[in-house]
Formats: sequence, C-alpha cells, structure tokens
Amino acid sequence: MLGFLCLGAMLAFSGMISMFQLGKLSNNTQNLLNSTLENMAVSKRMLDAAQMQNTSLLHIIVLRHNELDETFTSARAELEAALTDASVMTSNSTSLDSIYRARDNYYRLIDDFFMKPGEKDVEWFMSMYGSSYLTLTNAIKDYMVESQRTMLSEAEALEKYAYMAIMPGVLTLCVALLIVIIFAFMIDIYYIKPIQRMTRGLDAMLKHKFPYNVEVDGDDEIARLNGQLKELAALARDKIKE
Repeated sequence: MLGFLCLGAMLAFSGMISMFQLGKLSNNTQNLLNSTLENMAVSKRMLDAAQMQNTSLLHIIVLRHNELDETFTSARAELEAALTDASVMTSNSTSLDSIYRARDNYYRLIDDFFMKPGEKDVEWFMSMYGSSYLTLTNAIKDYMVESQRTMLSEAEALEKYAYMAIMPGVLTLCVALLIVIIFAFMIDIYYIKPIQRMTRGLDAMLKHKFPYNVEVDGDDEIARLNGQLKELAALARDKIKE
C-alpha cells in the first residue's frame, strides 16, 4: 500500500513538473513566434518604404521636378517609424547601426542633389544614387537575416525546455517500472511461493495421506493461514484415528 501511494505521489509530482515546463515552453514558443512575425513585418515595412522612395525619386527625375513630392516624404516618414519600432523590438544594435548609417548616407546624397540647381538627370540616379540605395536595402536585408539567426538560436534553446518537460515523466516511468519489478519479486517470494508450497502440501495430504508439515516464515496472513491449515490437518488425523 505504501509503495502504491509513493508511486502515485511520484506520478502526480512529475505530472505537475511536466505541466509547468510545458506551459513555460508554450509561452516561450509563442513569444518567439510573435517576435519573428514582428521582425518580418518591420523589415517588410522598411523595404517597402525604401522601394516607394526609389520609385518616387525616379518619377521626379524623369519628370524633371526640382522638389521631392509628397509620396517620397510619406515613405521617408514610414521608414523612420519602422526603424523606431525595430529599435524597440530588437536587442541587436549592430544591424540597426548599419541601417542608420546607410540611411544617413542615402538621405544626405538625395538632399545634396536636390539642393543643387539644374536639371535632375537619370545618370545620377543610375550611378551615385543606385549604389546608396542598394547599400540601404542590403542593410535592411542583413538586419532581417540577423534577426532570423537570433530567432533560430532561441528556438534551439527551447529544445532544453522540451527535454525538461519530458524528463520527469521518463524518470518516473523508469522508477515505476523498477517498483513494479520489486513488487513482483516480493509478491513471488512472500505470497506466491508460500501458497504453492501450501497447495502441494495439501495435495500430498489428501492424495497420499502424508502429514501436512509446510513451514512459512513470518507473521502475516499467509503464515497465519498456514498455521490454521496445520491445525485443520491435525484435527483431520485425530478424526481418522478415532
């Protein structure tokens, strides 16, 4: 009885630990998923804003305008807002620093170009501007890739929580198996084998009139039953003698 109570307590305790670890794993996984989606969304916003500025700037140069239009201005504001959101979400300042440097060079080149008098030509757009634009977009892409690498390392760390969640159950299963083996051994030694000896002794007494002299050690129910069988066998012999 004590063994079964201990086994039940172990199963309950391991179940609580597993539930706690699984809950922690679920929360961490959800947070990781949300962070991944947020980083992908903010990276897309930055790329879309840069692309919108690129298209707007090409349109301005083709039409030979001397001022930046509202589309370019709004896209610039969207890029700044996305960068602000990225700085709040991420702890990787190195990638963001690269974007900030590329952004500053990008806007400095554009502002200097539009401050100069004269017509706006496509040659400048294809040569000097093109390199600055690619630097900016590549920095944004590097930030997105680096964010995914960070998420991957965090996902690998979550494997530890998975092992921690299943290990209590595995250990409890091993201990339960050991307890069952011990129980089976004890039942065989203290119950099954004495009952088998008692059964053979009764068969010998009934079939061959041998005296019942089976010995059972201990002071439990089996030993008391064996004593009662001895008394019953003695009474039977007395009756037969009479």
